[in-house]
Amino acid sequence: MPKWCFKSQFEILFRILTIFKVIPGLFIGSFRDSKDFAQLESNQITHIISILDAPKKIYQDKKYLCIEAIDSPEQNLIQYFQTCNDFIHKARLKNQNVLIHCLAGMSRSVTIAAAYIMSATTIKLKHVLRLLKACRSISSPNEGFNKQLQYYECNYLLEERTRLASISHSNNQLIADEEYCKRIIGEEHKK
Repeated sequence: MPKWCFKSQFEILFRILTIFKVIPGLFIGSFRDSKDFAQLESNQITHIISILDAPKKIYQDKKYLCIEAIDSPEQNLIQYFQTCNDFIHKARLKNQNVLIHCLAGMSRSVTIAAAYIMSATTIKLKHVLRLLKACRSISSPNEGFNKQLQYYECNYLLEERTRLASISHSNNQLIADEEYCKRIIGEEHKK
């Protein structure tokens, strides 16, 4: 087997077995990551959104939002966007860190993260998806979730941005998040 295959396989494994920061205070990972106490502690994770077929709380010292959802194009995730946005936003306003995880950390969790980032910033969906891919290369919402994100962007996003902005009472986080996202997207574009 060529030497480059090992590096490539190692990189893929690393991307699957590691929690990744998307923006300050927001991380994406897999179910396996959510059980890895050392990773949770090293990333100072205080809040966890578990979006699985049968989610459950694992650690008593973490705040959980458990969402029962399957990784299927027919699964309605839009119904959970506002609840997830509130959970993430309130934690981040207290300088606490949130992990969003599904089974592999590539479809359901990425969809929830994309909805939040669009809602907390003025960044468009196509750029948010590039950001997520830059942070976690296996990021790939299924076709149905992509359509839901597009529908959300066209029909609910402006109202949700206004609502989230009213919770934070400050533009500082919005500005910082947008600058962070644009820097990551810009770095990825240069590659």
